[in-house]
Formats: sequence, structure tokens, C-alpha cells
Amino acid sequence: MKKVYQKTIDKDHGDCMQAVVASLFDLTLEDVPSFIDIGSGWFLVMMNFFKDRGYEICTIDNYQQKDPDFLKKVAQFDGGVDGYFYATVKSKIFEGGGHAVVVDKNLKVVHDPNPSGLYLDCKPEDIDEIMVVHKMVIGKTGKLFTHEQWDKCSKKEKEDNTYRVICDENSNIIGTES
Repeated sequence: MKKVYQKTIDKDHGDCMQAVVASLFDLTLEDVPSFIDIGSGWFLVMMNFFKDRGYEICTIDNYQQKDPDFLKKVAQFDGGVDGYFYATVKSKIFEGGGHAVVVDKNLKVVHDPNPSGLYLDCKPEDIDEIMVVHKMVIGKTGKLFTHEQWDKCSKKEKEDNTYRVICDENSNIIGTES
């Protein structure tokens, strides 16, 4: 991984996302799209950027997870880009903002694109979300499966790891059942 630093530090127009992606792929900042300037379609552009390099991305957070080590388990299962991941933390500079960093499989921040290095002291519990780069199934029990493993699961194991969605008469989701 080549450490690339952001040139613009700004709550709404910073380039930390661009710098993290450049770092993951050993590119220059200029070789990566300026995601922040794209607007609402930035994630699709990022997905295609990763896909062109052989990766399928998905963002995973701790939302509704009871296991405090859930994201670490996901990272270790996924493997990332040569062991590294795009991750986000809460901004220490801009209230209500986020900041992109590079973490390893243990969720240790190994690169902060902010030249100040302000985020290098973040702990695994400070990571809000990571971007995984391989397809996987996350069961409701928290168990992780590759698509191949999922396809070979017994009917019972699939039932044990699948949420049931409850819809009203208009097909609106009104809840889930375990």
C-alpha cells in the first residue's frame, strides 16, 4: 500500500475518500475519481472503480450487531485489498462529519490520509464501517459465508441464518421475525 495524502480538508468537499482508494491500489490521487465532486452517484462510480480492478464492494457497519468484534471478524473473513480496507470514522475536525482511513484486518488504522495523522490513534471500536471487497453472506446469527459455502448449506442452517421480513397488504416492510 502506497500512502497517499489528501490535498483538500473540508467537511463537504474533502478528498480523503479519493486518497484512501488511491492508497489501496498504489495509485496517485489524480488516478482516482474525485468521488466527492460526483455528488449522489459517487458510490456507483466507486463500485465500478473497484470492479474494474477485480473487486465487488459492499459497506458493512455495526448496525444491529451485538458482537463488538463483528467488523473485525468480517475484515478477517474478507481479506480486503492485500489485507487493507477502506473504513470510516467520525470526524475529529468537523461536527457530524466522517473521515475515510485505511485499516488492516484487525481494524488498526494504518494510514490516515489527513497529513496531520490525527486519526492514527483510532481504536477498532471507533470504526463506523468498512468496505469489504469480496462477496459474502452474513447470517442473522452473525456467521459469515462465502457464496459457495452458502450454496452448500443445509436447509436448516439457511433457515437459522435468514431473516424473515413481514410486510403489510401494500408490500411495505413492517418488521422482521427471527
